[in-house]
Amino acid sequence: MQAKGSATGALGPAQQAQAGQEQQQGASSSSACGQQQCEQAGCGGGGGEPLPPAPAGPAPAPGTTCMKCRKQEAQVVARGREPLCYPCLHDQLFAKVRNAVRLHGLIQPGKTAALAFSGGAASAVLLRFLSELRNPRSDRPARGKVSFSLHILHIDESTALGLGPEAAAAARDSVAAAAAQYVGAGSGTSVQYHCIPLEAVFEEEGDRGDTEGQQAGQAEGDAGLLAALASGAASERQRQRLQALLWSVRDPTGRQDLARHLRTHLLLRCAAALDCSRVARGDCATALAAHIVAAASKGCGYSLSGDVQLLDARHGAALPSFFLPLREISVRELRTLCRHWQLPLAEAEVRELAAAAAGGGGEAAPVDKKNINALAAAFIAGMEAHNPGSVPNILNTISKLQAFPWNELPSTPGQQQQRQQQGAVQQREQQQGAPTAAPAAAGTAGAAATEQQLPAGAVLCPICLAPLADDELPGSSALSSSGSGSEHTSGGQGAAAAAAAVGCCLSCYAQILASYPVPGGASGQAPALGGSSASSSRPVVAALPAAVSWQMAALAAAGQSAADAALAEACNGGSSSGSSRAERLRAQIAEFLLE
Repeated sequence: MQAKGSATGALGPAQQAQAGQEQQQGASSSSACGQQQCEQAGCGGGGGEPLPPAPAGPAPAPGTTCMKCRKQEAQVVARGREPLCYPCLHDQLFAKVRNAVRLHGLIQPGKTAALAFSGGAASAVLLRFLSELRNPRSDRPARGKVSFSLHILHIDESTALGLGPEAAAAARDSVAAAAAQYVGAGSGTSVQYHCIPLEAVFEEEGDRGDTEGQQAGQAEGDAGLLAALASGAASERQRQRLQALLWSVRDPTGRQDLARHLRTHLLLRCAAALDCSRVARGDCATALAAHIVAAASKGCGYSLSGDVQLLDARHGAALPSFFLPLREISVRELRTLCRHWQLPLAEAEVRELAAAAAGGGGEAAPVDKKNINALAAAFIAGMEAHNPGSVPNILNTISKLQAFPWNELPSTPGQQQQRQQQGAVQQREQQQGAPTAAPAAAGTAGAAATEQQLPAGAVLCPICLAPLADDELPGSSALSSSGSGSEHTSGGQGAAAAAAAVGCCLSCYAQILASYPVPGGASGQAPALGGSSASSSRPVVAALPAAVSWQMAALAAAGQSAADAALAEACNGGSSSGSSRAERLRAQIAEFLLE
């Protein structure tokens, strides 16, 4: 297979285009899924043949020297302006993953980590980098490496994409083949591959309506999840529930977002069941830029600053945290490494690159103009092709926004020593009578919360797991003294109140829940605000996984209880500003949810 890839690279431009067309035709006969869904959902599919020629891009002039080593001839242009040789490109990209793992300590020695694997270029490169960093011998330390166990998790979305049995089997075999070389005999049991169907997010037991029933159902659901991890299969009832849920959402953007949210829920549950402390995701700079444009278009800008950071520990200590070591690397650089290494990829990735190579980097496949995610991805792809520096500019702009507490990186040994020294100085000042005791105690408490990764006052949407803005908090409308509040989207205070009554964020309400066909009305239209909003969205809420629908009901009830308590306090003479009321409401909701 490697000989085939090298021979293709030696052909002329016209011969390369013809070879790309032939390979594209061969891949289309066993197409596993749609291109757009594969890129964002990561279902993978097809065979793991070598990559075809990469799309046309900037190439260094003949005789150009690598700007990093100053010795070898440059073979590729990184970020559109840096001529590098392949070893230097590898070192530059590998350093970002190494710093995330070793410098920031996101994977501790002896711990277990997970990798969200789709078989695409990003997850394939990340798997290769993690394998280079991992020390398979825990009893024999190796310089520059970390001894940890790795679980490769692939979420099979064949049912969500409507694939037939043969195409679904081909998709699963393709992704498994891409990861097979890392799960060989040399790694032992420290690297394992798991293929979990998306429908496993639904528990086998019925919906639980109370707290004790929810806890018992969660235990049964975890047992069923472990069985799905072992067998890689789900029941027919689970498949029917997933199909019914997704196709009840008429909005294409909402349907795709819901599948992505369900995948995140399942990844977290699988990683927790496997005792993983971190989950590595292959979100590259290009994918994050598309997510930024799409999220801003959907009114989800409040959580953007927390979505693009290196660490995302918003789920607390009970669930693993995500980290994004490829967040500063473009998809062009990742595909360049894949082509150079001849990494086996899923058929969807191969088919896309073959089409781009055959077309000489011309027009891509038709874009679904009703899907905001597809439009954003096409916009970023076109902009990056003409101006490679535009994607880093987008990420740098968003990174200037204030991040959330759960994005703070763990303390390094040097920072811990510095904190101990500051504590000793504050203790001496306290003994001398200096008024620094309270700030010292507050700093110690904040550091302890950061170390345990417990986001203070974090209230997340049960569907998309995004933090709720002030006007999205359940009960916030009852505390507002006027009809207008903090309206962070065009939906207005009434739409935010309707979403809060259901127990989710405004974006999920508008894109997913409110697109349900209302009896007696036009399908796909948002229901009227008020009392009918909750009832019209109730069929979708009931079709969600039991844990999600239960959390939505708990969030709505907690918001009402917190609002009642705040109103009672206000009637007793208490008064505060709008921002302090929102912070107090947020803290009270978090406390009610913990209870």
